[in-house]
Amino acid sequence: MSELLYTKLGIDPSSLEGLTEEKAVEIAGTIESGIRSKILESEDFYKTLDENKIPSEYKNKYLSEGTSKIAGIAKKTLDKEFALTQEDKSKFGEEDLKNIDKYISKVKEIYSGKVNAGNNEVGNLQNENLTLKQSVEEYKGQLENLTTEYELRTADRLKQKDMESLTMLEVIKLSGQIMGNIGATFKLVYPSLIEKYAIVEEGGIPTIRKKDNPAFKVEFDNAGKKEHLSLNRALELEYKALGLWKEAEEKSNPKTITINTDFIKKTIPENIQDSIKKERAFLES
Repeated sequence: MSELLYTKLGIDPSSLEGLTEEKAVEIAGTIESGIRSKILESEDFYKTLDENKIPSEYKNKYLSEGTSKIAGIAKKTLDKEFALTQEDKSKFGEEDLKNIDKYISKVKEIYSGKVNAGNNEVGNLQNENLTLKQSVEEYKGQLENLTTEYELRTADRLKQKDMESLTMLEVIKLSGQIMGNIGATFKLVYPSLIEKYAIVEEGGIPTIRKKDNPAFKVEFDNAGKKEHLSLNRALELEYKALGLWKEAEEKSNPKTITINTDFIKKTIPENIQDSIKKERAFLES
């Protein structure tokens, strides 16, 4: 069994013979490296990462890489559209390759040179230049739109994650009235909640708003009275719908016995008089 375990960890069982402290450190490093590789190669590991805990420098790095990828797509499209050859590409300087605007200008310069060399008709040349300008502007617009969309989507995902975390904190406050595991039941309730309502932040606190118009609060009927729906109330309704809500135990009211006695006339009901007589007889016996 132990040999099988060593093999799974990438260790030759025979290497453990005559084990020294130095060798033990080396083997521990091998095990650690193997486990780290398994984790980093697992797609599920990256899916479970909390975006709120990722340092900002890494987010900026990936955003920058995303923009670079978009620029790379634009360059490939221009190369194909204007049939740039390897000889044409050799004319690009280092700055032309780094900056998309300079890259576009260089494409225009090369293409214009080809047009001038191959076509002496002024009218055709003007038409070609006009087409080139239009194509360049179109690709620039596409690049700007893609970059903006990428940034907005990233910011929106981070904002949604923040709202989910803040809502989870509110659920934890209600844990005394929720049945089952808080984390597991929250995964059932939260999707249903955001499908019905918008959740916005007010002073660091998540608040329920109308799905189609987050500027307005949600109203509901509470025993014939119109009230604004709070997040806690909305959560209570969702948990109740799943049968996961525990009602708070009601305190029993003390039983009150009413005795009708005329203290002015000093009359006491006969049943009370009988009880008093029996008590006196017991004490005197």
